[in-house]
Amino acid sequence: MPVDGKNYYLTINDYVHADGRRVPFEIFISTSLVENFETMAALTRTLSAACRRGDATFLFEEAVTAHGETCPSCNRDTAHRIEVCLTCFQCGYSKCG
Repeated sequence: MPVDGKNYYLTINDYVHADGRRVPFEIFISTSLVENFETMAALTRTLSAACRRGDATFLFEEAVTAHGETCPSCNRDTAHRIEVCLTCFQCGYSKCG
């Protein structure tokens, strides 16, 4: 997944629960950027620990919505809902309500 022109790689290992759901238990985030290694390692360990402690499907639901909505001003997928406001991290567009 490209972020700010840089490549990040996401690997999710899961298992099939008795009720048929696929349940994540381990997450790896990697990048070739050396300056982000420690941050990615800490984030990977934290997310994996959350998955192993119980139902962490909320993490993936949040990740899907975290990708962003299309900004009506710059037409990029960099607008996010912050409380009731749609705010674009690229151009600064904001609309509340």
